[in-house]
Amino acid sequence: MVVVLAIAFTAWSAHFAWQLTNATHRPVGPLPKDFPFPMEAVRFPAQDGVPIAGWFVPCPEATRVAVLLHGGRRNRLETVARARLLRAHGYAVLLYDARGCGESGGTMLSFGFHETNDLLGALDYLRGRGFHQFGLLGFSQGGVTIANAAGRLRDLCWVVLECTPSDLRLTFDHDMHNAYGVPGWLVGALVMPLVEWRLGVSIKDYTPPRDNVANLHCPLLVIAGGADVRVLPGEARELFDHANKPKWFWLIPGAPHTNYYPAAGKAGGKVYEKALFQFIDFAVK
Repeated sequence: MVVVLAIAFTAWSAHFAWQLTNATHRPVGPLPKDFPFPMEAVRFPAQDGVPIAGWFVPCPEATRVAVLLHGGRRNRLETVARARLLRAHGYAVLLYDARGCGESGGTMLSFGFHETNDLLGALDYLRGRGFHQFGLLGFSQGGVTIANAAGRLRDLCWVVLECTPSDLRLTFDHDMHNAYGVPGWLVGALVMPLVEWRLGVSIKDYTPPRDNVANLHCPLLVIAGGADVRVLPGEARELFDHANKPKWFWLIPGAPHTNYYPAAGKAGGKVYEKALFQFIDFAVK
């Protein structure tokens, strides 16, 4: 019986590790017909050569550009509403599919580890278009990507980290407990070594976002949900506490781990818009 259980546990762990890291390629579709501004389909290389697909929203006379990073296993469609909002406020905008997602290249997902090359490639692409002042907004894995890349980022005007884990190991623990009712360390005993092997990285190379965020040197807004069970409010606060000033922390009461804009609805969207641009206007004044 013990042997059977061990084999079953090993098989399940391998399946789960593959599911965690498998690419989620799918057609994103045409440019949104209801998007009120001109938009271009673009492609550019990540810094390690992986082809990245996205949309660029030009803004005449704009000197600043916002880069939007979606959450894990999603694609650029998740950030379209924010692109509309930022463009309406005078920003050019780039939204792109992270590697392994949407229409970008790449065969695996790495939870913001190798995705840093996508962000750095995006900034190189925008510099080629004449931009040298950047605002970054990342949701969940997108925020982890920004934190992980912080030491290699420059020319930043502001950064927004939304639903961003302070430590991915904690988020993994919460996911295991919420989904299966077991402690994450038990499942992770074999899953994580398999994930490391598949991605070609070691847990020894992993620095939590709460430590990497200290490498950001620009105004920062951390947004967290009061009912987030994947990134607990205290963990979001820990991420914030490790960051440099000037910084702001916004806890949205009752909010789960979700895309707050436009999920908040019309009234909530207005609150989000006001809070976001109060922060941005301060950052660029």
